[in-house]
Amino acid sequence: TKNPVYFSDEKEVKEIINKANPTKRIGDINIPELEKKLNQLPAVDSANVYLNLNGNLNLDIKQKVPSFRLNTGGRDFYVDEKGTEFPISKNYSFPCMLVTGNVKPSEYQKLAELVDKIDKDSFSKKYFIGISKEKDSYNLLTSEGNYKVEIGDLDRIDMKVKGFKTFVEKHLVN
Repeated sequence: TKNPVYFSDEKEVKEIINKANPTKRIGDINIPELEKKLNQLPAVDSANVYLNLNGNLNLDIKQKVPSFRLNTGGRDFYVDEKGTEFPISKNYSFPCMLVTGNVKPSEYQKLAELVDKIDKDSFSKKYFIGISKEKDSYNLLTSEGNYKVEIGDLDRIDMKVKGFKTFVEKHLVN
């Protein structure tokens, strides 16, 4: 990812290590148990804990990267590219697309693909600032002119975005 993530901070990780090591001796740490605890943090994608040849404790922690932030049914949380929900943080906010409406978990991955396509296309990234779902139809919310671009379901996204791009270039850009 181009943006680093800071959901799980060093202080939180150190607290877990200190609890796992009350004697403060490296040899007393139950490494598989520590690794399991770190992997249970909601924003951690994977954690690998090991001792190197010098006897130093090493932690390789990969955090989840939000694809989008979803606000649905009074709940607000992030969803990663795998379609996994995880809570927003009180310490850190990740810059990503806001999605609203009654989105089903089975739609998360396709929605993540749509957001990824928007992020990778400079035109789309400039125009689309949010996504809303009303009934069973998705809308792309625009940054200019307060337009709502109805795209329906999440199939044939490339064609739909290309169609909007052509429309804007033909009718809205002078």
